[in-house]
Amino acid sequence: MRKVFLLLVATIFVFSCAEDIQDYSPAIQGFVNNELYRATGVNATRKLDGAFLIEGLTQLEALKINITAGTPGVYNLGGASLNTATFSDKNGNSYFTNPNGEGQVVVTELNVEESYISGNFNYKAIQTGLDSIVVKNGVFFQVPFAQEIEPIIVDPTLPAGPCNAGTFVANVDGEPISTSANLCVMAVIFQNQIVVTATDADEEIQVRLPINVLEGSVSLPEDNFLASYTDLATGETREAQTGAIFISIHNQTSNLIRANFTFNTGIEEITIGNFDVTYQ
Repeated sequence: MRKVFLLLVATIFVFSCAEDIQDYSPAIQGFVNNELYRATGVNATRKLDGAFLIEGLTQLEALKINITAGTPGVYNLGGASLNTATFSDKNGNSYFTNPNGEGQVVVTELNVEESYISGNFNYKAIQTGLDSIVVKNGVFFQVPFAQEIEPIIVDPTLPAGPCNAGTFVANVDGEPISTSANLCVMAVIFQNQIVVTATDADEEIQVRLPINVLEGSVSLPEDNFLASYTDLATGETREAQTGAIFISIHNQTSNLIRANFTFNTGIEEITIGNFDVTYQ
């Protein structure tokens, strides 16, 4: 009878966990050093060579998984493997599985028709010479993915209009910045920085990054990085007091940059930020 009771309890626990994940679909979560990590923003990219980048962000933390394909199966981490996982904490520390960590990513489902990927992960990641973290019971569930697009070579005699640099989305205190044709998205090089600006009739969000920025996560504030919000009605600009920028793609040949971001100015909270632009 006791064995039956324990089996029943275990079954209820498993189903409750599955329902919890489904309630937050899409989701990326796990235990980092025995503390629950649940991403508030998730996305994935299927690269031109078939590899996958899977990302989970909170306001101050970032989890990133790179695997060589999305085919269901086991992908080993660590050593010289091309499969990698990283974690950046709220203090700006970054931990890497390669070369000295270890672990596995298991893809359980790749739904090409609906463009999402699911699986689980466990790994140990190292901050070289300083510290390590252990990520257990990690799950990515129905994370939507976008297909990386082959860069288009634009005739230099036909420059893009100043407001057509690409896409830009973000929520300001829970409300989306305009996604209408009135939203002007600009991306330019200015004083050795990439300056990405989205402006509508009432407000403006700007993100600045070094021109040679690499893929990865940065906590705000940070030298040479800036995120700000401007209330155009009052003309007041407020910079990020806390936040994070996660650069998922930066092709310095085609000037393509894609990133997620969140930040807080002390008054406004900017969440679910994402831009995909080509800068001039």
